[in-house]
Amino acid sequence: MSHHKYTTEAFVISSRNYGEADATFFLITPDLGSIWARAAGIRKEESKLRYSLEIYSRALVTVVRGREVWRVTSAESISLARHIECVARVFSLLDKLIHGEDKVSDVFYIIVDLFTNLDEFGGGHIAIESIELVTVLRILFALGYVGENDVTNDFLINKITTESIIDIQKYKVEILKIINTSLHSTHL
Repeated sequence: MSHHKYTTEAFVISSRNYGEADATFFLITPDLGSIWARAAGIRKEESKLRYSLEIYSRALVTVVRGREVWRVTSAESISLARHIECVARVFSLLDKLIHGEDKVSDVFYIIVDLFTNLDEFGGGHIAIESIELVTVLRILFALGYVGENDVTNDFLINKITTESIIDIQKYKVEILKIINTSLHSTHL
């Protein structure tokens, strides 16, 4: 019996070693949402997938739904994140907030914006901090942990610009309070 192969872009959020040479990867994709997919033998030196599924990277993956788990059949790295510390904090939050398979396609595009904004505006500490704040706010909104209000509305829908980075800093205390209240309610 032939299984359908799905080829899609994915962000590699985290991984866990499995068995002697396998690893399971937490992926967020635009089509399948969030999935855990196992890559057989990926920790062996001769593995062709070894460098294609690095954490904090964007990859083109082909997966097949097995009886119990998704399996990675091929992968090709597209890009590795700039400003790893920022991306690591955001991905760590995603790893804690999203459990199992879920249709979180909106989150995929929020991460696309994170990578794009870090490439475009990530030259200084204030810009990186602002981009991270808005990204976390957007993720919490997409997952239903934060509602719209006067402070958040503009930051939830508008593209990040040089001017909006300044505005984000003006509302930094209020945004942090909203984020922290939301995270506190999730018991993270």
